[in-house]
Order: sequence, then structure tokens, then C-alpha cells
Amino acid sequence: MGKVPGYYLFFLFYWLVFPEVLPAQVADVQKAEHFSAENGLSQAQINAILQDKYGFLWIGTQDGLNRYDGNKFVHFQHLPFDTTSLSNNYVRSITEDPDHNLWIATDYGLCVFKRKENRISCFFHQDDNPNSLTANQIYGVYADRRGDIWIKTVHAIDRFDRSKNTFYHFPHFNDPQNFVTGLQNYPILEDGKGFLWFGSKDGLFRIDSLRNSIVRFSSVPSDPGSISDNYIRSLFIDHLGSLWIGTRNGLNRFDYFSGKFQRYYPSGRTLSSPENSVNAITEDYTGRLWIGTDNGYLIYIPDKGVITKVTQVEANNQIRTLRMVTGIFSDYTGIIWIGSLEGL
Repeated sequence: MGKVPGYYLFFLFYWLVFPEVLPAQVADVQKAEHFSAENGLSQAQINAILQDKYGFLWIGTQDGLNRYDGNKFVHFQHLPFDTTSLSNNYVRSITEDPDHNLWIATDYGLCVFKRKENRISCFFHQDDNPNSLTANQIYGVYADRRGDIWIKTVHAIDRFDRSKNTFYHFPHFNDPQNFVTGLQNYPILEDGKGFLWFGSKDGLFRIDSLRNSIVRFSSVPSDPGSISDNYIRSLFIDHLGSLWIGTRNGLNRFDYFSGKFQRYYPSGRTLSSPENSVNAITEDYTGRLWIGTDNGYLIYIPDKGVITKVTQVEANNQIRTLRMVTGIFSDYTGIIWIGSLEGL
């Protein structure tokens, strides 16, 4: 199976990467190809994007999982009374383990697509089994370098040991008075030092490399070195090993030496705006960060402090205004794929 051809982009948009941008520049309208339920997707709201080791693109939506081979989409959805189908069609997150199995976080259960068997099986919380999932609503899933699967639920993060078929639970701080609405996909990421990071509505958490202890990083209004907001929406490690954190209000870079955060506000430090809500982050081959926000996306050059704002694209011979961008992904060939509430 070859890689996805280089002329495709998700509303995903196809973007020709240019070498330089001007400070605070609004980009010219770029050409793109738009995918929606009308031309292949099972549903238009994109929650997750992943490219597997075979070059396939996997797209999680509110109504099923999609696989794209560069020509057509194949849908994976819940089928009543079929235990080998997805347990729920709301797909929040996708990851691939060292054996190339796909793990899928849904609104009801954790599912795994086993390559060798070409089938799906799912895991659920069981009241009488303390070694089961802590809850059935899954907000994020991630496979670390050891092959362990990490699963974010409301009150905890679970570690699934594939060799023992057992879930281990790591409860964390959860404020019952802090109620958030809208999209709730919480990111999980392992850095180059072996730390495991995960987001929540109540701050950023880090598990040490021995997987023994959890540290919480929270926003402190009086401390400019704290994270800008407690609602964590995205995590990304760039080519230099820097950890970037997208929140509901601001982009942050973590300083490993000081333990502090450098804050970045695309629309100004004191102005709460859609551009300050950072939903997704990726990096292109030139080292620029692509940042999905509640109002289009931004292209940021860290070493120059230059930001380009993109709010419109020309897709299928129409000018389309971008609203909430929910996912950004750079594939093996360097193409940027962008997911939104209106498709790919």
C-alpha cells in the first residue's frame, strides 16, 4: 500500500508550504480540496486524525471512524448486536500501538482494531471488576513507547497492560464545580525524556518516567510563569524537543529547566478571543507550527515570532470561511491535513 497521494488535503486543506511569512500577516486565500459527508466521510465533524504505519489516514468523527487511502473512504461504525463493530460512533481519539493495532476512544468504551485478525473488540467499565476501565466515556487514548495504552476518563487516567490484559488506575485532581461544555477531547503525549503528559479541564498533568507519581500544573493568575489556562486542548513535541501546550486561552511552551511556562497569546495577552483557543498543533518540515483555533488556523515561526492567520480557503471552486479547526496533522510526505466542524 503506497502513501496517501500528495495532492490531497482535509478541510483538510491542501496547502503549498511557502518559505517565509510577514509578521501579523493575513494569508492569501489558498486552494484546497474539501471532504465532507457528501463526498466520502461518514460525518463532517472531525475529532481526530492519524496516519498509520502503512500510510492510511484514519479520521474520527461524531458518527464513525473513517479510513482514507488517497482515493476512497471506508467507514467503521457501530452495528447493533455485532460485538466486532465499534461500541459507539462518537470517536474522540485514535492511536497506534507497536504491533500496529489501532486503539479508538469512543463515547462508550475503548475499542481496538486488531490488524492480524481484521476485527474490532472493545473494553468497558465493569462495576464488579476493579481491573476494568474507570469509566466508559473515553476522552483520549495514547500508546507509549513501551507499548502500554493510556486512556483518559473523567476522573482518572488508566494504563492498560497488554501483556496482562489489565487496567491500572491513576486518579487525579478533578474539580466537580468546573463544568465545561463543547468539545472535550483531552490530549495525552509522551516526551523524549519518558514523561507522560495529559490534559484535563483542571490543568496539565505529568507522570514520571517510572510511572509512579503525578504532578499537576495549574494556572495561577498572579504567576506569569504558570500555564495560561487550566483547560488543556492540545499537546505537541516539536523537532527540538520542546513541549507546546494549547489551552482554552493561549499557547504555552514548557521550560524543562525552570519548570515554568512561556505564554503566547495570538490575539493579545488580555484579549480572550477565538484565536487564543488552541485546539490542535503540528509542525511542518521547515519548523513552523500550525495551530488550529476556534477561528481558522495560524502559522507560527517560533524563532522569529511571526504569525500568519488563515481564515479562508478556496475549496471545490468555492471560498470557504474556516471556523473551529479541531485537528491538524502533518503526514509522512509533509502535507498538512486540517480537520474542522465542516469536514476535512
